[in-house]
Amino acid sequence: MKPFSFIRTWLQLFRAPNLLTVPGDPLAGFLLAAPGGDMKRAAWAATASLCFYGAGLLLNDAADYQEDLQARPDRPLPSGRATRRSVSLLGAVLIALGAILCAQLGPMASRVGLALIAAILLYNFGVKKIPVAGPLTMGACRGLSVLLGAAAASTTPAFFPQVLIAALTILAYIAAVTQLARHETAPERTGRWRSLHVGVLVAGYLVFLALAPPLNSTAWLGFIGAGLTSILLGLTAAYRLIVYPAKMAKAVEERWSEDERVGVSEATIAGGVFPATIGLLISNLLFVQAAFCMSAAWNMPTLWMGAALIALWPVNRMVGRVFYSS
Repeated sequence: MKPFSFIRTWLQLFRAPNLLTVPGDPLAGFLLAAPGGDMKRAAWAATASLCFYGAGLLLNDAADYQEDLQARPDRPLPSGRATRRSVSLLGAVLIALGAILCAQLGPMASRVGLALIAAILLYNFGVKKIPVAGPLTMGACRGLSVLLGAAAASTTPAFFPQVLIAALTILAYIAAVTQLARHETAPERTGRWRSLHVGVLVAGYLVFLALAPPLNSTAWLGFIGAGLTSILLGLTAAYRLIVYPAKMAKAVEERWSEDERVGVSEATIAGGVFPATIGLLISNLLFVQAAFCMSAAWNMPTLWMGAALIALWPVNRMVGRVFYSS
């Protein structure tokens, strides 16, 4: 295999656009728990989360090999560009590396890391196909990444209300997106789930504002700005999945003859925009993370972390044009 082809294959396996959304989970948890904490510990927590996330993706593809042979034959494993053995082995190595990094951050981080490993294995080899349980377990992986950042904030961390609310909001948001992504090849089955992610964000932000310590005026502006942007992007995704397919189907019905519109329906139109919309929803996590980072306190770490996460959004979208997200 040529070097460029080899690199491209592994970037596909690691869902290159999604990797950019991973460090923000532990960074948000860290800053909410200790806004003035040692950012080196936050960096180690982010590295551990990247290891766990990468392992989860690889094990997911290994577990889905038979299904992908039929539904996604062009992907690296079914196409033969990577082997199940190499993918599974690297996944195991990344899990071990993540566990070692967590152990260096203290006993609480180690416990959260073990819980995260359990959630990854449970999802990939247990509940993935089970309605509700599968998406919630996937969401738990992201929520636990937030808690990992908080656990890394000190050797005796406290999971403050704002940390728990942020973790639960991200958990529920990713669960809603995962529920949509489960039906990527059958979008007609997603009707009632197509706008759930918006409700999750609105509810999470309102609970956060109600229960978290009062925000100063500048932190308030940062939180509201990033939070509202995430809601607007969520509404854009809902429009793509609900309104746009219905409008296009109606236009086709009015302008095309019966023979011309054979095979064209609201469901098939939704299927055409589905992969890109899932990618948009995953990238939107950067604004959710930025909102929580900026709410922590208005100092240089929170400012730079929030700004960096927002700056990653256009990069994510550009990379997403080359590599798939789900």
